[in-house]
Amino acid sequence: MKPPETKYRGERTADGVRVTVDEHPLAPRELRCWVRCNGGFDWGYSGAGSGALARALVQDATGDTVLASLCYPWVRDATVATWGDRWQITAGEVLAWVEQWWREGARPGTEAMPERAYVPTVAEALSNPAGFVAGMDASEFPFVGSKPEGGAP
Repeated sequence: MKPPETKYRGERTADGVRVTVDEHPLAPRELRCWVRCNGGFDWGYSGAGSGALARALVQDATGDTVLASLCYPWVRDATVATWGDRWQITAGEVLAWVEQWWREGARPGTEAMPERAYVPTVAEALSNPAGFVAGMDASEFPFVGSKPEGGAP
């Protein structure tokens, strides 16, 4: 996790966009291919470039790739999509956005994330598949308790 005072800056130049973290290019190693495939960083709209930037900011500030992949749509739409030609934020602000995303129901895109709860082990789920999906609409899970085609167990 980055110190809260870490500074991120972005500006549009004649050569394109420039995004830095403490005056060094922002380019998390794990996202380089993903960013390149999505056309690079951008902001000021809700699209692939803004998504790439939101994901990179969260990943860099938190050090958590999974968290970044879950919350970047919310961060993109709530913040990055609204920025003008120049912007500056801190890692502390990024962390505050992640906290707000969680408080508002942790909705990546429009899907609500489940509440934090006990997650059974695979052995527990397999030993009681009906109990594993208790409380869910069983019609959504027609494979639970049924045999594969051909009657094999």
